[in-house]
Amino acid sequence: MIRTMRFSQLKVQIKGDNDPISQYNIVIQQYNDPVNRENEKYLAKAPNSVLYKFWYAMQCKYPIFLIVLYVIPYINLLSLFGNILAIIFHESALCIFNSNHRKIEDPLAKMIYNPLLCNQSSSSYLFYEVEENQLYSFNLHRDVLHNLKLRKHRYDSKIRFMVYNNDFLSGYHSMVKSRWIIMMHAALNLMLFSVIYYFVMMHYFCFDIFNPSRIVQNCGP
Repeated sequence: MIRTMRFSQLKVQIKGDNDPISQYNIVIQQYNDPVNRENEKYLAKAPNSVLYKFWYAMQCKYPIFLIVLYVIPYINLLSLFGNILAIIFHESALCIFNSNHRKIEDPLAKMIYNPLLCNQSSSSYLFYEVEENQLYSFNLHRDVLHNLKLRKHRYDSKIRFMVYNNDFLSGYHSMVKSRWIIMMHAALNLMLFSVIYYFVMMHYFCFDIFNPSRIVQNCGP
């Protein structure tokens, strides 16, 4: 019976970027839908950039390659700049996250956790519009059914609701959990840059990467 309900799907997930800010903004976009919004309180999306998306993808998919870059003179200075920008974008997004959390503690409160329905459609979330008698086909908890029936008067006797799965849920929490990845890369980059500059280039090779024409005095093993 659930399979026939696919014809009543209003909206399914559009594949997007996998960085934490993009995933968080997907959740906020669905919360701002009238079906899920609480007391007409809108939540703001977090600012994002192509550079952040690219750099976070590199951090997650190619960490070894980045570590190699961290030990190459001059290149490690550029990578440090990229890591610092990633921190700035992520911390700015976290400010929006915290501000939204103060306004609405749980933006998923009106959404329904149902991985089975989502996985059948290969989507992390789905919107449905059904008649009241069709609700029983979804095998929802009694309290959930009761709350959904209260929405009937808002949509011309039909009931609208959204279901989500673990991917959608992790997208909401990834903003906080991914922070350590970005901080770790920045700290490692800074540490390796310092080691290469002060203990290798200047001490052993008598070379100042910031002023190549300068002769470093009292250097060498």
